[in-house]
Amino acid sequence: MLLNRKAEKELQMIFGLFVLLIISLVVLSLFFKFTEKSSGKMEGASSEYFKKADLDTVKQDCQSKCDQINTDNDAIEFCKVSVKIDWNGDKTILGNATYGKWKFCEAKVPCFVLVDNCKQGMYDGAKCRDILFNPDNYNLPAYDALAGGDVDPALHDDGCGLPDDNSNWKVKFGFTPRNP
Repeated sequence: MLLNRKAEKELQMIFGLFVLLIISLVVLSLFFKFTEKSSGKMEGASSEYFKKADLDTVKQDCQSKCDQINTDNDAIEFCKVSVKIDWNGDKTILGNATYGKWKFCEAKVPCFVLVDNCKQGMYDGAKCRDILFNPDNYNLPAYDALAGGDVDPALHDDGCGLPDDNSNWKVKFGFTPRNP
């Protein structure tokens, strides 16, 4: 009888440990599910923060270029600056993006599109086109064809398939090639 009681206590202890193991596994499972959801939210929030920070940095750099315009050379530098940025946060710089009323390629975002009112609107896309495509502003052979009305293809080819309408800043401001 004494042996029976001892065996019974050992079985109760093993059963108790087994129940404790199951409860701890359930608690750990719940803990990991909770932390997984929390870390996913944190990751999303941090990537959104860094995306916004990158956009703000690019806009500030372009605004700084605008603020530095005092001469014709400064204006040329502002107008020809374009930046590469992952606008939509997909970790590539391949597609097109939209900012306000403009569509552009992530691989080539012109500063004059990002700076809404450079020098009280003095340096918008139309003015930048006049500056950039004025052969008198350059002493380069690539710009000799500009006198005939054609634009150097390197200045307008971004390779992301922008629509051919006025939402495309290149169409609106005349940065697309003209056929003679």
